[in-house]
Amino acid sequence: MSSKNEMKDVVQAEGESSSAFFERLRPSFLDWTPPTEEEKARELRARWLAREAELQRVTALDKAKEAEKAAIRKRREEALERAKALAAVRPPSE
Repeated sequence: MSSKNEMKDVVQAEGESSSAFFERLRPSFLDWTPPTEEEKARELRARWLAREAELQRVTALDKAKEAEKAAIRKRREEALERAKALAAVRPPSE
């Protein structure tokens, strides 16, 4: 339903004054007030905390990924050393 149809469905209640009826129909955006300095500071702090939390999460993921890469690198180096040691032990077959 569009907003025009919704307005047509609203009827004044029995015994309701016209001023109360029109107050009930009044759009809420007309009552908007700008945020106070305290609210602005609270929102700013919340955004800062969310940013810090996201940064910590991303940093932890990066550290985990780097640790995994280092472990793979270490395993490859150890396998290469074992292969070299095994090749040195075996006499060349000719």
